[in-house]
Amino acid sequence: MSQYKRGADFERRVALYYGSLGFDVIRAAGSHGLSDVTAFLHGIIVFNSLRLNNYWSPAEREAFEALVKRHPTAIGKYVWREKETNKILFKDALE
Repeated sequence: MSQYKRGADFERRVALYYGSLGFDVIRAAGSHGLSDVTAFLHGIIVFNSLRLNNYWSPAEREAFEALVKRHPTAIGKYVWREKETNKILFKDALE
């Protein structure tokens, strides 16, 4: 399976997870934007930057955190999968 396919499958999993919680979800497929999956619910906005391997370069982190800071009511999450269990893991971007 290609890296692109693995990444797209992971984006869909995260989108389905948020959908199961009642969020409306936008998946920015192939856009290479700052938020790969954005979730909305009752005025809450959750920007999600996804990686399969839990690594973001310093420049990627800086750009994503700037996006979150520009939207004071938004939440930013780094999202990756645990390789051994394939579990979805989340970390607040502005911790």
